[in-house]
Amino acid sequence: MAWWVDGEPDRVWLAERQPGQALWAVPIPVSGLDESARRPSVVVHEGAVIVTYERTSPLDDTLAEVVMARADTNGDFTRAVLATTSSAGRLDPMLHSRPGRLWVDWKNGAGEFGYAIASPSLVLEGTSTVPWTDPTWIGAEQVRLRIESLLAADGPPD
Repeated sequence: MAWWVDGEPDRVWLAERQPGQALWAVPIPVSGLDESARRPSVVVHEGAVIVTYERTSPLDDTLAEVVMARADTNGDFTRAVLATTSSAGRLDPMLHSRPGRLWVDWKNGAGEFGYAIASPSLVLEGTSTVPWTDPTWIGAEQVRLRIESLLAADGPPD
């Protein structure tokens, strides 16, 4: 389970519970100490715990970034910036995991969704955008389904 806590700065946290266990592990921070991070999404893909979240760009506070983080065996996280956008609204990044395919999509602003295909090692296969004309929750879910259909049409990754 992943969540964020408002603070100075906002922080993204993760807690795990193993199947069949009643107790949750002690929460650990996902975002870095100097990141203002929010709206996480988490999946387990091919055995790796992957979290994505949005953050304020550390280089320019008028920009927002989509970050993907992979839990390492030492309890830390390896992070990679997937995209930078000037969108003033919520990005709401969402991770998706299917056999052989991991991707994240987000509200890119200006009437479009962005998406990126990634590997558990955080290597990107590239980013793309699709139009988004219905700003409702249902409209966002329809775009996410369209992105999944586009990725399924491409077949399994090499």
